[in-house]
Amino acid sequence: MRCARGDCGEPSEPKRVKAQPAEAAIGYVAGATVHSDWVVSLLDTLTDERGGIRFRNRTFSTSATGGTPIYAARNVVTREFLLGSRRTDRTFGELEWLLMVDTDMVFTYADAERLVSHGKPLVSGLYVDADLRPLAFDWHEDKKAISVAKLQEDALIPVDVTGAGFLLMHRSVVEALHKLKGLDMWTPWGVGISEDVAFCLNARHLGIQLYVDTGVEIGHVKSVPLYPSR
Repeated sequence: MRCARGDCGEPSEPKRVKAQPAEAAIGYVAGATVHSDWVVSLLDTLTDERGGIRFRNRTFSTSATGGTPIYAARNVVTREFLLGSRRTDRTFGELEWLLMVDTDMVFTYADAERLVSHGKPLVSGLYVDADLRPLAFDWHEDKKAISVAKLQEDALIPVDVTGAGFLLMHRSVVEALHKLKGLDMWTPWGVGISEDVAFCLNARHLGIQLYVDTGVEIGHVKSVPLYPSR
């Protein structure tokens, strides 16, 4: 059963984050395929400093090829964001936000900036799978993730589960999950509970509300980029 907020001994939802210019980084896992549209999106976003979020060419990346599970690669990304790089002995405490972006997403700097502007500790853009199903779900006790039945257009909607394709998290979220799960915050729970679902449910267990902004429509490259309303 889901714990009542603050009743399980773990940290409750972080306080609302002020919507103001903030230092951030992009985290991604490089798989067998990296799409050119994603590369253009990444470079444009990293070098844009006009608005409310500053990436300053900062990325945390690792590979999910060569037998490394994607969940283990995601764990490396959040570990380096939180604790620093073992390779360089550099720490990144000045970074307030981490934007997880899959390498088949098409996005803009404005998309990331809008997510930060909400001041929510955990918020995602909206994208669809190959069947054009929105990746925004409610979680039920029979352990099946069901798509949110009704999505409002251009709205910020509370959900239980989404994918990690374009997921913005505040440092306080990573810190809270580290206290709960150590460095294994992305590790799947078992059969049918993938790493992104596990991450969202771990946050839910702590009372951290996840949101999806349906006005931030992210392209998902299959044979062509798929958008929620195009």
